[in-house]
Amino acid sequence: MNPDQRRSFERAEGRLRAGAPGEALVVLRPLAAQVPENPAVWWALGNGCAMLGDAAGAEAAFRQVVRLDPGKPNGWAALAELLTSLGRGEEAVALLEPVLAGRRDPRLLAVRARVWRALGRMEAAADDLAEAVRLSPGVAGLEYDLAVAAGSLNRGAETEGAARRALAAGLDRPEVRQLIGHGQRVQGMLDAAESTFRAGLARWPEHEGLHRELAYLVWARTGDAAAATAAIDSALARAPDRAGLLVLKARLLEYAERPEAALAVLAPATARADAPALVLSAAARLAPPAEGAALARRALEAQPDDPFALSALAEAQLAAGEAAEAEASIERLLDLVPEDEHGRSLQRLVWRLRGDPRYRDAYDYDRLVSTRRIETPEGWPNLEAYLGDLAAALRRLHEGRAHPVGQSLRGGTQTHKTLAESDDPAIRAFFRAVEAPIAAHVAMLDAREGRTAPTPHRIARSWSVRLAPGGRHVDHMHKAWISSAFYVALPAEVQAGGRAGWLRLGRPGIVTEPPLEAERWIRPEPGLLALFPAYMWHGTEPFEDGAERLTIAFDVDPA
Repeated sequence: MNPDQRRSFERAEGRLRAGAPGEALVVLRPLAAQVPENPAVWWALGNGCAMLGDAAGAEAAFRQVVRLDPGKPNGWAALAELLTSLGRGEEAVALLEPVLAGRRDPRLLAVRARVWRALGRMEAAADDLAEAVRLSPGVAGLEYDLAVAAGSLNRGAETEGAARRALAAGLDRPEVRQLIGHGQRVQGMLDAAESTFRAGLARWPEHEGLHRELAYLVWARTGDAAAATAAIDSALARAPDRAGLLVLKARLLEYAERPEAALAVLAPATARADAPALVLSAAARLAPPAEGAALARRALEAQPDDPFALSALAEAQLAAGEAAEAEASIERLLDLVPEDEHGRSLQRLVWRLRGDPRYRDAYDYDRLVSTRRIETPEGWPNLEAYLGDLAAALRRLHEGRAHPVGQSLRGGTQTHKTLAESDDPAIRAFFRAVEAPIAAHVAMLDAREGRTAPTPHRIARSWSVRLAPGGRHVDHMHKAWISSAFYVALPAEVQAGGRAGWLRLGRPGIVTEPPLEAERWIRPEPGLLALFPAYMWHGTEPFEDGAERLTIAFDVDPA
């Protein structure tokens, strides 16, 4: 650039920093034509276009940056993040792959990790962030991002370690303390985790994340709702209008199977004319249909594009028998959040209520559900002996006295640490044993869809559930591709006549009018693996007698 062009460029950069991208682009567009081989001009032009919402212009400019200056990460990072924001995450991954093959730049690894997160690929995100941390240790932001990713996967030691390194690097925030405690809990260090959460709340007494972790932990350890909400009550005594804390307490009471008490917690706030949308939507899900719909509509008046409120309204309308009105709410929800899996599940309920053939295609049990017994893993004389060792290994991982908040089980416990990280020989053998049944199931799905090449796949999450007599899974669905149930140990009642303890498919986890019942049942047997679409509503019939019902569950996603 000549001196005049340099002055023009500096003036444009100043307008960008001042938040005036339109004024900057008046200068930058002709400047880019004058010095088309200058990457800095294209970089500024791309940023200006992005600030104005001109995605096409920003993309074109950033592509010029990577063409002219491929050795620097800035252009690649900006282009990948732009593509991701446009819903083109797979394209962003493909863009970064050859660049990272040539050099393992920690910034680009962190960018790709964000792309993986947007695509729901948390394992890949955690792997990229772990490598970025190895290449650039002691960077607080990288360590924190790794702790978040590892925490979402329930990798306890990795979560705690990364969070502690972020803390040591100067990132002393409540979210970091929360991640340390979460990592401790996943590792079974329950006293340490509780101490971490309480110490965090001593410094940040109204932090909702710390309150949530502490309340959920105390509830799981004691089954005592009053003890679990004691710290929340103290915070609400100081700040009674904190919407997040009110909803948190109501949620815990709901999972303690006290829905009336949960609604009573929210009632004073909903009575106010300026009630927060969050509180109104939460109350809408607990109230009778007509009242719930009115509360949800009030929430939408406060926040017209709130997906939580739209979902609550649709559920209230389905409970009132207003399928047409619910369909309109669901369509609006999916316009706002096309990937909302709960919204799609509600849409399928409308199809079922209306006899729409699209429902039967989505719930094609004969071609979408399979059951197979695993082969005896190498090292055990028979399947019975193997299942005995597997059951013993799983029992050592179960802790606490109450079902966790936010999960489907009632009357039992669930493991926190992902089973795939276990070093126990029986648990490790399980993942080898299910490879063949999963591959056969995926092949069945590929054939149904006319795919000739096998779909690459991976186990994304894994856990164990131990139900006591009287326990059950409420009907629910998962945000994944394929869900599962593997039966390790069963009470005699489950294996006898009737359907006590059986897996049921098709009964929704919300109220509908008319009521919709289950359409398919699977009888559990020790060593049996059931696989089905994750979006299918599934739950269990309750059982009352006998011993524990011990299972493993995992989700499968495309690789």
